[in-house]
Amino acid sequence: MQKWTSDRAREASPEASRRAPARVDPQETGQPSPRAIRKHTGRLLYVGVFDPHTPLSGTGQRARNLLQGISRRFVVDAVYIEGSGRPPIPDIVERYAGELPHIRRKVSVPFGSFRYYYYHPGLYRAAARLAEAEKYDAVLCDYGVAAWYGLALNHQFKLPFVYLSHNVEHRLQLMKARTDPRRLAFLPWMYAVERAGVQHSELLVAISEAEAAFYERWKPRGQIVVVPQGFDATKFNPFYEQPANERKIVLFCGNFGIQFNREAVRAFVDIAADRILERHPDTEFRFVGAYPPADIRHPAVNFTGFVDDYAAELRAADLFVTPVLAGMGSPTKVYEALACGKQVVATPMGARSVPTDYRNLHIALLSEFPAIVNRLLDERPAPETADFGRIRDEHSWPVLVDRLGDALEASIERAMRR
Repeated sequence: MQKWTSDRAREASPEASRRAPARVDPQETGQPSPRAIRKHTGRLLYVGVFDPHTPLSGTGQRARNLLQGISRRFVVDAVYIEGSGRPPIPDIVERYAGELPHIRRKVSVPFGSFRYYYYHPGLYRAAARLAEAEKYDAVLCDYGVAAWYGLALNHQFKLPFVYLSHNVEHRLQLMKARTDPRRLAFLPWMYAVERAGVQHSELLVAISEAEAAFYERWKPRGQIVVVPQGFDATKFNPFYEQPANERKIVLFCGNFGIQFNREAVRAFVDIAADRILERHPDTEFRFVGAYPPADIRHPAVNFTGFVDDYAAELRAADLFVTPVLAGMGSPTKVYEALACGKQVVATPMGARSVPTDYRNLHIALLSEFPAIVNRLLDERPAPETADFGRIRDEHSWPVLVDRLGDALEASIERAMRR
């Protein structure tokens, strides 16, 4: 059964932070720009293969923040599959139901594993019903196999579509198949849909320059815009006091329903944790995120599960690590940690697509983590503020929403001239 939500959905009220940041000048953190607030006459239909309200992963955070900004600038209706590649978590869905209040109309369809990976007839029927009733200027397809719905709506209604890519998806699935061979059955479908979506979309939104370069084999560069991962500079900034923890906190955050994050913490525990504890025996390795694994156990490891106020967790930590060994796309949590001024110790894959010259970014092999983490725990540097202006200007959501909004306007005007 489809669920309809009023466009006057109540705003969610965030819980009080247990470690609030210092008062910050809005000029320093960035606020929605006039372009993000003014309304464009364009009408967009968003089709997502996950719930864009709930920030269970970097994908969810990206969708929520981009949609929040785009729906201030355009008229947006949204249809999406419940959950985030898994069945929805009811209490989290309820807590975030009031997000995205500027979207005019919302339609959700139930999650199903096969329907998520291949084709969800209910999602297409919901989108087609709206396309029959409304005159849209473009369809936003987010992400992976969502391209199929854009192709189908383009065929049936002659609607141009924009493909929002979060990874080179078929290559990501191939990486996952190394430890989960079931992915190989899905790979040909994903490759065919992704390639056709890139080729026939009016605009392709890539998440990094490297992935845009890959897609150039299928699409002219002039029809690709790079919108990297972003962060909320009003929450993630370095204007707070460094915590004086009696027990040191080394933090990592990720959705542990994603196999690369499970593999990362397992490798960290096996290779680095005990060597850090030899020098700092009271250290807590705090791993934040939904779907904590039951098969990884260590006395110093604390899986918190999903938290509403991740910014408070990050401010309370002594440093941030990302021991990720495989993946694609753009690492949300690295940008948030850098923006908070935290010292970030990352594998080359953990810091993929991140410029390497940030003062507080330390890129190393996982075997080198203990020496670097121990040194930083000894030194306890204050939050790094020197690079905040740069990361805010390049990766805060208002900047990225403007970039995407401008590209959408240009692509709509280009399609209308045909």
